[in-house]
Amino acid sequence: EISTGAGNDISRASDMVRRMITEFGMSERYRNITLPSTTSQGLGGAREYSEVAQEYIDSETARIVNERYKTVLEKLGKNREVLEKITAILLEKEVIDGDEFQTLAQNGVVA
Repeated sequence: EISTGAGNDISRASDMVRRMITEFGMSERYRNITLPSTTSQGLGGAREYSEVAQEYIDSETARIVNERYKTVLEKLGKNREVLEKITAILLEKEVIDGDEFQTLAQNGVVA
């Protein structure tokens, strides 16, 4: 279940994937080309490319984001025990630095 607090993360991920497709040429159909950016006109903004291109961008964005979401859920599931141990340590200590987190994660949490 996705919390409301994750909304900004989902929006940012979607925006990044959309930019990968339109600005960075990272899609099968539009490999190595940059599509013109949209201009802000009204609610939807004006597109500088076809509706067919927009449909591809939308469907490819959704496909990639959904694919990555499934991958993340898999990885979280596989590492649930370690994550629960790190959570317990955080509840006790409140703060751990990046090096400590890396050590805990790599060693399966020994703390």
